[in-house]
Amino acid sequence: MVECRVKLVKVIRRLTFSHVQSRFNTLLVRMSGSTGNKNKPFWGNNILAVDKNQNPLSVEVSTTKEFNIDQLACINPHFVSVTWLGNKYLELPNLEAPAILLAQKLIEADLPVVLHLPGRNLSKDRLYEILSILKEKGIRYILAIQGDWAHTVEKEDSKCDFPYASDLVLFIKDNFADQFCVGVAAYPNLHMRCQSLEEDLKYLKQKIDNGAEFIITQAVFDYESLEKYALACREAGIEVPIFPGIFFIKSHKSLVNMAKWCEFKVPGEILSFVEANKDDAGLIRSYGFDLGNRLIRRILARGDLFAGVHIFSMNDVNFVELVAQEYKTPENA
Repeated sequence: MVECRVKLVKVIRRLTFSHVQSRFNTLLVRMSGSTGNKNKPFWGNNILAVDKNQNPLSVEVSTTKEFNIDQLACINPHFVSVTWLGNKYLELPNLEAPAILLAQKLIEADLPVVLHLPGRNLSKDRLYEILSILKEKGIRYILAIQGDWAHTVEKEDSKCDFPYASDLVLFIKDNFADQFCVGVAAYPNLHMRCQSLEEDLKYLKQKIDNGAEFIITQAVFDYESLEKYALACREAGIEVPIFPGIFFIKSHKSLVNMAKWCEFKVPGEILSFVEANKDDAGLIRSYGFDLGNRLIRRILARGDLFAGVHIFSMNDVNFVELVAQEYKTPENA
């Protein structure tokens, strides 16, 4: 069966970008019940519910280690986001940037791609060149982010062309209008440099007002906090689709490292359990699997608030496949 699917994927790879873009846009139009502007990449302006014929799970991958793209294509994720990895490849020519090369391979496998762009490490000239390359290669969906603070080259705002993600969104929309569909990050447990929910939402609203069309949240572990945040977004006039991020805990080390690198908060009771049982790999993996799936089920039950779920995969496609089995239906199998 897997061999047959891989052959099918290889056939699909011969399809043009116009088909990929059409598939992505059709998916989103179905979800919203609107035809939108046919000349505009459409993600919708209202809360979206996941179409039963589509996989509700999307996946984040990176260039840090190899993974089987054909296997990922067989899972048929909602979309795949590709991380840029901070300043690691800034010395390379844009055409050789690993994130762009990986995004191309995913598109060739007929997978809708959202490419992360860390504005704080990019000059205006370099960003314009990157966007022109993305446009030419058919990579039209972008997650505009400030960039992980640990990987930021310049710490002083005045020395950055794009000190904040809102600046990056505005530049993309001012220079490329609707040729790109732009998303942004959100922080249900508050951005580390925000002192209150009101301050956090003010900056998020600015990103949306500048043209952002969807949201992917930082990793969440507590559904109640996530729902409270999403409702606060709606009350603040933020009506774009929200894709909550889910990180499956597979070991004590992976949780601690991910929380440090991506600056997200882990509830005390979860951290205490993982620390107390860090030497029992099987127990931690089972605990993380059950915790993540409980979150996903509650999120998907609120199609009025959330457009799907985004899994931070760490390139573990085997694990993503295991998770995806939990949500297969006759319509999306």
